[in-house]
Order: sequence, then C-alpha cells, then structure tokens
Amino acid sequence: MELKTSVVISTCQKYQEFWKPFFHFFHKFWSDCPYEVYLGTDFGNFDGVKTICGGHNNWATNMKNVLSQIPEESFVLLLEDFLLREKVDTERVKKYSTHLLENKIGCIRLFPCPGPDKPWALENELGEIIKGAEHRLSLQTAIWSKQVFMDLLVDGESIWNMEANGTHRTNKLNEPFLSTWRDRGMFSYVMGARHGKWTKEALEFCKNEGL
Repeated sequence: MELKTSVVISTCQKYQEFWKPFFHFFHKFWSDCPYEVYLGTDFGNFDGVKTICGGHNNWATNMKNVLSQIPEESFVLLLEDFLLREKVDTERVKKYSTHLLENKIGCIRLFPCPGPDKPWALENELGEIIKGAEHRLSLQTAIWSKQVFMDLLVDGESIWNMEANGTHRTNKLNEPFLSTWRDRGMFSYVMGARHGKWTKEALEFCKNEGL
C-alpha cells in the first residue's frame, strides 16, 4: 500500500539555490525513504532526482500540471526551503500513508502547525482538524490524497492564496483532515527562506554542515 505514495518537493527556478542544501539534508535525514521522489518546478532540473516541470505559470497551475504527471495516489508534500534537521521516522510515515489510503482521508499533517482539534477514533496517534478551523489547509509537511489536493487547487492562485482561500474550500469536502498531535510532530526542519530571502538560521545551519 505504501508504494502508492510518493514525495513531491514544490519549488521554482527562483529558489533553485535551495535545491542542493535541501537534498543534502534530505538524504542525510531520510536516507531510507522508500518512495519515488519528484522535484516539481517551473523550469530546470537537478541531477539524481526525477524533475517534473509544470510550466511558467502561477503556483497553483504549476502544481496541477506536476501532480497530473505523477501516478501515485498520495504524496508527501515538502517545500524546497524545508531543510531537514532530524531523522525521519519512515515507519510512521508508511503507517499514516496506509491509513490515509485505506480510509479515504484528504490530508494527514505531519508537522502539526496548527495541530488537531479533537481525537480521531480510528488512530489515537492522530487527531482531526474540524471544519471551520483556522488554517485547516496548511502547506506544512503533510501526506495528501493527490485527488483532494488537485480538487483544492484553483488556477491563478499563489501558494499564499492557496492556504488562505483553500482553507474555506476544504469545508465543502467529505474527506476528513487529520494531523499528528503537537507533541508527536514529525519532519523537524530549519526554515530556509522568509520573504524571499535566506534566513540567518538556515545560513548558519548550512555553514556548519560545510555547504
């Protein structure tokens, strides 16, 4: 079942200087990743990674074009400036991926920011993000149903529009949205960019690694 999941890194040529450090830390802290990894971008490629170009469009249209070329039913979403700093628990990712596919769940947030609102009866390690909750759609790291994510994309929207407007659109869906609990989060990372510029923390993190 877990082979029906992939990893998608959402990026663009403007942020390509993050690609090398991203994959350095990705391979260091998720060396046993069992999934196909795709770099979804508007232009360019990176050696050793399957690159899918969505075209020179807005973010939402690019993502729709990228995901339409991926055969897997679900995917782990990462952004290019999420620089991993702790080992990923692959068995938990596989467990939650299976849970999502078997129970027709829309999303399982692995980085609980924000976290869930109430318990989830089918799995006590997870909680439910209720309809009407603020930031119900977040692009922090999560496992997504590919079809649900594509249904939420609206051509012309930026990544920030997707989070703000998409949250309201999730309330019309039947699929539940889940999250790990705040004390059981996964995918600890250093945020690489803020307002289009490198963060001081990320620069120090890369420097200490010899990058």
